Amino acid sequence: MISSDAYYGRKNDETGEFQLLRDHLWNVSKLTGEYAGQFTNPKIGEICGLLHDVGKYSKQFQRRIKGENIRVTHASSGAQVAYELYKNTGNPYYFFIAYCIAGHHRGLQDFGDQFIPSSCLHQALHDDVPEFQTKWQAEKRDVPELTKTDISLVYTNESIGFSLSLYTRFLFSCLVDADRYDAMQFDVQENSANDPSASFISLSDMQIKLDEHVNSLSSKKGKINEIREDIAAQCKKAGTAERGIFTLSVPTGGGKTLSSLLFALKHAQTHKLHRVIYSIPFTSIIEQNAGVYKDIFGEKNVLEHHSNFEIPSDNNGNKDEVDRYRFTASRWDAPLIVTTNVQLFESLFTNKPSRVRKLHNICNSVIILDEAQAIPNEYIKPCMTALSELVTNYGCSVVLCTATQPDFVKNKLINDSTEIVPNFTEIEKIMRRAECTFIGKTDNKALCEQLIQHDQFLCIVNTRRHARDLYEMLSQCDATNLFHLSTNLIPLHRKKIIAEIKEKISKNEQCFVVSTQLIEAGVDIDFPVVYRCLTGIDSIIQAAGRCNREGKRERGDVFVFVPELDNYLGFGYLKLTGSIASPIIKKHADIMSPDAISAYFKELFEIRRDELDKADILTKCKRGFDEGCKFEFETMAREFRLIEEAGTPVVIPCDDYIRSILDAANKYANSSYLRYLSTKMTLYCINVRDDLFTDMIHAGKITIVADMFAMLTDMADYDDKIGLSSDDNSEYDYVI
Repeated sequence: MISSDAYYGRKNDETGEFQLLRDHLWNVSKLTGEYAGQFTNPKIGEICGLLHDVGKYSKQFQRRIKGENIRVTHASSGAQVAYELYKNTGNPYYFFIAYCIAGHHRGLQDFGDQFIPSSCLHQALHDDVPEFQTKWQAEKRDVPELTKTDISLVYTNESIGFSLSLYTRFLFSCLVDADRYDAMQFDVQENSANDPSASFISLSDMQIKLDEHVNSLSSKKGKINEIREDIAAQCKKAGTAERGIFTLSVPTGGGKTLSSLLFALKHAQTHKLHRVIYSIPFTSIIEQNAGVYKDIFGEKNVLEHHSNFEIPSDNNGNKDEVDRYRFTASRWDAPLIVTTNVQLFESLFTNKPSRVRKLHNICNSVIILDEAQAIPNEYIKPCMTALSELVTNYGCSVVLCTATQPDFVKNKLINDSTEIVPNFTEIEKIMRRAECTFIGKTDNKALCEQLIQHDQFLCIVNTRRHARDLYEMLSQCDATNLFHLSTNLIPLHRKKIIAEIKEKISKNEQCFVVSTQLIEAGVDIDFPVVYRCLTGIDSIIQAAGRCNREGKRERGDVFVFVPELDNYLGFGYLKLTGSIASPIIKKHADIMSPDAISAYFKELFEIRRDELDKADILTKCKRGFDEGCKFEFETMAREFRLIEEAGTPVVIPCDDYIRSILDAANKYANSSYLRYLSTKMTLYCINVRDDLFTDMIHAGKITIVADMFAMLTDMADYDDKIGLSSDDNSEYDYVI
């Protein structure tokens, strides 16, 4: 029943019930304070929660919530209250509260100025807002006072702008999650069903299961497995070290997927940390690594969060599992999260409520960055600065894993790090299973003639066009068991091809593979010979990791070649890395030596020293602080993009299953059910570069289903062996 003198915060549309505004404010205040208490004084979170919806203490909003069709801006009211407290006290943390409240629906805004008509904090602070009713005056007395000494944040004169802007995002995350969580609790009113975190096993139980699994592997004989056991033992022992930034330099095939987790679980228990976040740059390997963890801990104990993940539903086809997954993924409230660098880093720099919601749950975590060298150079400064902040102010430890470890300290990207396995050079020499030879410039015809002399080969190139051209030329050579891999193939077909390749290799049958870079990082595949188009030293070594991986032969052979056409080298980053690698290859007899790796990264970071922060994030943060904490949150979020052009997903209707999903999408157009259906399409999608997508639309090759999904019109434009027919010569064909 509606009371005429009560103030309400929200309405449950299904039941018609109203939630008292006071209850909502206090619920959100308690939760925001609890979340913020992980990294700062909970008082600032409590204040943020109490003030975020005070604009609802107005006649206009109460009329709106009771059914009148009027527009009321309530977020600006709370922001203005917080900003007034800032002006009265000079405490800048009230200013950060104002940012959070103004953006808790629309996102963190740039501060802006009077010349920007809308969508900035300056405008929100000058909006005409409804008059507060007297009820607010009584509630106002309950808002605690915040002093400057209440907040303890570690920063330097150089880092203060970055530190304060990231702190604001973390506080914003606490408010967004608390607000949405309380709203969900009121709407569903089945508390036990709403929070799946209680169903996860503990980190200590994970440690037991992982120890049992690693011990079961110790029965395997051979020098390689002895080294893997030694690496695992060193990692577990190092887990008791103090929190900080660690490097884990392990040769390819050294078992870092399990060893890094041994360190992380021991470290988490030593320091009472909450979770482990395993971040991978490429989705081409995330499913493999997540699969390893799921086999050990059980599928429901590993949160896999990336664009290609297909959310499972139960056998009856209802959406319980989808809802459970979405809730957990939105908050990262799980003990073990396997995700991508895009999810991790763009969440640290986002301004969007939906993406920032998880941020506060990164606190007190062990973050493992697999293939750390693959962080895009253009964003490596803000990324490494953010990782350092997570260690300094948010209770985290970070592990940088790779077989080709850049010296981040010497290159002045971090201040300090500790190597977990210090005898890398010794281990690398023992584990070296292939020799690398530079064979110079080779045209496609001569290359193909060399390739077909082998019973099995893997040839990795820089561009999709080169992969397709070689595949077609080899097809004319009567090469049997010939495979092609690139992201022009849908994930479903890539999975099937990789599985077939592994089967051919295991049976020692003829197997010829031409691939873009998507196969070279982390994919457990073992060829006697690998050919690699000229590229960076790190990529050459990663490619070598696919050669004689299990040490079954006395030696494998890796051949590095220069292609006949410059276009095959790529047009940007890969061409640059190849030009850097070329003189280093000529200077170092051992292309894969630690000295060659060090020389390569030193030259790369030196050449790109003015391009390591493409979006000028660090400059924007410093300028914002210098101008009185007038930060550009929306601008930074828009310009920080690890993937410059992700493209548009196009669904390939290649079998009855996906056609039935598309038919259902047409049937349920404009309904919330489309979100569920979209999770069933990920394995059938190809990301098409925007200019090519426009051309295909104009040519009638793409149609739009349910006003939401782009679908390939004619299956003659797709082949399950070479993928989508296009003139796309894109480089850097990792699946990110």
